[in-house]
Formats: sequence, C-alpha cells, structure tokens
Amino acid sequence: CEVVNKKRETEERLDHRCLFCRHPEPKSQEEYDQNFMKRIEANDPVAMRFMATRKNDKTFEYLTKAAELDDAEAHYQLSNLYGSAGMDAEIKTHHLEQAAIGGHPIARYHLALDEKNSGRMEKAMKHFSIAANHGCEPSLKQLKEGYAEGYISKEDF
Repeated sequence: CEVVNKKRETEERLDHRCLFCRHPEPKSQEEYDQNFMKRIEANDPVAMRFMATRKNDKTFEYLTKAAELDDAEAHYQLSNLYGSAGMDAEIKTHHLEQAAIGGHPIARYHLALDEKNSGRMEKAMKHFSIAANHGCEPSLKQLKEGYAEGYISKEDF
C-alpha cells in the first residue's frame, strides 16, 4: 500500500504524506526528530522503541517506558538486554513472560527453551505449542522432537 501511495503521489505531483496520519513528511532530520518526540510525549510505544535504537544512552529508559505501556516487543527487547548483559535473570524472565503474554511468539519460544533446560518438559511443550500456533518455525521443530521423545501426545501434536 505504501509503495502504491508513493507512486500515486509522485505521478500526480502531490506532496508526500505520512501513510498513517496524512501529515506532510518532514523536510529535515530536525523536523523528523521533533515529530518522533511528539509521538513519545503522546506515549506511543513504537516511537519509544525506535528511539531506544537511536539513543544508546537511553535505551533502557525508552524500552522500560514502552514496556510499562504493555508493548510486547519492548518487553522482549528488554529480556534480551538483561540476558546479554548478564544482569538479573528474574527480570529477564519477567520480561520474557510479559512479551509471551502479549503475543510475542519468539519470546514464547525462548520461555519454552528455558523450561526445557530446567527439565520442565510438559510446560515447555505447552509453550512450544502456543508459539508454533503463532507461526514460530523453531517451536514446530521442538514439538517434533518432543513427540519423538514421548513428551507430547499425538493429539496435542
């Protein structure tokens, strides 16, 4: 849709507009940044996540605020940051759980791996099943292995 809209605007010599809000596109980086800050002030978690990738000194701050707004992707990114930094494992797991509850299939997959590594196979298989139903291919592979090893029934598989 975006490509078709840009093409139409170009052919009809119209000013390019935002596909979502229909405001004119910013003409400078400064104007672009101001628009993003307005979105952040309006508590837009997507804008906060984007800004977290640009402002390394405030990554945790922006992701935490987006997570407080129940943004599943922000929870998932925070779990990755806590995990990679070797920080508090409980906080990492909390963010993974929140992301999974929010419908993030990769977070659900990682939660299942944690359960599997802890020996809780029944719980792991449930998580893998939910993630696979949301299109997570690696979860489907884990379910196949679980079925072959007898951890999941044919009906559940």
